[in-house]
Amino acid sequence: MTFVFSMRLSGLARMKPGGILGVEDHRSKLATPQESVAKSGYVRQDYAIAVIERAAFKLVGTSAVAANPKDTTNWPKGVWTLRPTYALGATDRAKYQAIGEGDNFELKSVRWAADLDSIEAGPRYNRSKQL
Repeated sequence: MTFVFSMRLSGLARMKPGGILGVEDHRSKLATPQESVAKSGYVRQDYAIAVIERAAFKLVGTSAVAANPKDTTNWPKGVWTLRPTYALGATDRAKYQAIGEGDNFELKSVRWAADLDSIEAGPRYNRSKQL
């Protein structure tokens, strides 16, 4: 998983209220459980939003600037099959070049609480819930 999803919530807790957090990651399909796509380098956008909101951030915007509908997310070596990594080397290189990079999402969130103890009444936050 990428940086924000492997971080502990306490790491994000150091950011001051009003601070901006930007996240870009490889979008998986919503029908696929997060646990099964994590090893392929993809993240469900709804999962990313839930993790970010759990860390006392409020989603304020999204972007599709790096969206790629050609990325089916079903590749032999995960997202690394595609450009720029080409994990399969020369195997089917032209096919993967035609697809381009992975389908990415962008999220913009604002820190709304001073510390984790003050966010229990916050949006979609449940301290006991494991994502």
